[in-house]
Amino acid sequence: YGWHFAAGALVLATTFGLFALGGMGGGDAKLLAATSLWMGFNIHLVEYLVVSTFIGGLLTLAILAYRKSPLASFTGHNPFLRHFADETNGIPYGIALGIGGLLIYPDSPLVVWALARLAT
Repeated sequence: YGWHFAAGALVLATTFGLFALGGMGGGDAKLLAATSLWMGFNIHLVEYLVVSTFIGGLLTLAILAYRKSPLASFTGHNPFLRHFADETNGIPYGIALGIGGLLIYPDSPLVVWALARLAT
């Protein structure tokens, strides 16, 4: 599990730097580090980062399009939609990180190992 800790530490150091520069939220940095700890240093970590980045880009485009649409002015009493409509709020990247993790994690070595132990 040493490589898992190394992956988590490297991602935490990188994302903490991005957080300190204002490029990322603190929760997103911690979530990325935690999921990297589970993935370990292997191709699944790269897949997770690429998939999460792609989903995050799509989410960002969708939120920006929503903010420019007339629908954003009719959010009413829905706090979820009001949050997205408010241009002072950032993009909630944790959604993309969660979806990326759900897509990639089942094939990761730790899950495959655990399921193999359960099957015997």
